[in-house]
Amino acid sequence: MLTRLQLLHYRNHQSAGYSFDNQTVLINGPNGSGKTNLLDAIYFCCMCRSYFLRQDQLLVQHGHDFFRLDASFDNQGQTDEVSVKVVSGRKKEVLLNGVAYEKLADHIGQFPVIMITPDDTRLIQQYADERRRFLDLTISQVDREYLFDLQQYQKVLAQRNALLKQAWQRGADKEVLDSLDKQLWPAAGRIWQARRNFTERIVPGIQAIYARLSGNREVPGIDYQSDLNHADAAELHARTRQEDLAAGRTQAGVHRDDLLFTLDGEPLKQVASQGQIKSLLIALKLAAFHGDPDGRKPLLLLDDIFEKLDRKRMEALFSVISEGSWGGMFLTDADSSRSQDILRNQQVLFDRVVTNNPD
Repeated sequence: MLTRLQLLHYRNHQSAGYSFDNQTVLINGPNGSGKTNLLDAIYFCCMCRSYFLRQDQLLVQHGHDFFRLDASFDNQGQTDEVSVKVVSGRKKEVLLNGVAYEKLADHIGQFPVIMITPDDTRLIQQYADERRRFLDLTISQVDREYLFDLQQYQKVLAQRNALLKQAWQRGADKEVLDSLDKQLWPAAGRIWQARRNFTERIVPGIQAIYARLSGNREVPGIDYQSDLNHADAAELHARTRQEDLAAGRTQAGVHRDDLLFTLDGEPLKQVASQGQIKSLLIALKLAAFHGDPDGRKPLLLLDDIFEKLDRKRMEALFSVISEGSWGGMFLTDADSSRSQDILRNQQVLFDRVVTNNPD
């Protein structure tokens, strides 16, 4: 449970501090006042990065050259303090209980988190890289070795692509390419296995949650699509090497994986309504820790959820959440009366934060 959050020069928050007594926190305020930025600050404290922006410097409030975040987490009576320091021209620092991490990857999974935003529907509707990002960010929180393999794979893949581009222009160095391939194969195989296991594990949770949100109208499914479904990495790269040399890049591998979502066996993109897409998105995110053998309790960060769901789905959502095991829930809404009424009607005890920061 998050019990304290302080922000300094983070996006449009000049300086702010909050303490939380309840598991549920409602954040109200007009659009542009910093509600989503508060959620993003919490996400940063958990994942060492923003949910929305890749470049940390873009998070620094205009007119300043640094930001700092401090958070306190209560874990079964033990308090953990997390501090984040981003200063222009310096290496990002993340500290746990006053000790800086040598590798930021070691922090991932310490405080698991799930974020749901209005733009997340593109995960289902649009880009394969968004779906891979979902897999990577979620699995990394429950499997430390997965994150190491992913970093290794991306590093070697970049080297391989650079060599292929050079070979495309000047001719191939076969020995170097062979060496890179041998470094790539083990990590690729483990990434594929982890993604396949994760996808299979969460399907029952997705179907159960979706049924609650939609009233048992249809059954969702996920098909994990990967080049490695049909050949191991060594065989795959041997088969596609000439094509890679001709193209100057690696054209097959786990970096091209995708997820195909279905409803009653039909591709979701072709048959789903906006309500069905939103319901599946929420089911997908909430089921991410379903069946986690370590029983982790993630924080839920729900941005503008009241605006995007009708009353019936909202009541079903809170019913699902109330039965789950979470480390706390933070929700934003510009309509304070609506969100407070819904929470009270659901008999949810909550703290309330009101933001009024200018853009």
